[in-house]
Amino acid sequence: MTEQRTANLKSLVAELAAREMQADDICAHLKMSPSGARKYIADLRAAGVAVLARYADGTATYLGKARYRLVSDPLLVSEFLGQIEQDKHQPRIPASPVRALPVLPGRSFHIMADDTHFAVRINRQSVMRDPLVAALFGPADEVRP
Repeated sequence: MTEQRTANLKSLVAELAAREMQADDICAHLKMSPSGARKYIADLRAAGVAVLARYADGTATYLGKARYRLVSDPLLVSEFLGQIEQDKHQPRIPASPVRALPVLPGRSFHIMADDTHFAVRINRQSVMRDPLVAALFGPADEVRP
């Protein structure tokens, strides 16, 4: 965890201890986008430090804006703050950029870490050249496995 993230979490916990906050208030307090504020809210809720207090400004068809507050257990909050402080001092282990996936016995191919959101389809058909490319550049050279 970076020092900036740790500082933001501490600041947000201190502010939530003083008052209930909407996501917009958290954005303004941390000076970041709504998506960044949602990540902080999600972290605090996952740790059990912040809870959904109530909805404000709702109508018959709209719940309203969620308001968050700090839990009333000071021991839980202090444990959380101690944990994020401890995480700040631990060295970060960089993620491996390459990961090998087995395809056939004795063979593998590699996917870069930032490409993992693409579906990987493994089929046994030979690779074919796109018809338009083949029309422009001729048929593909035979590829040997």
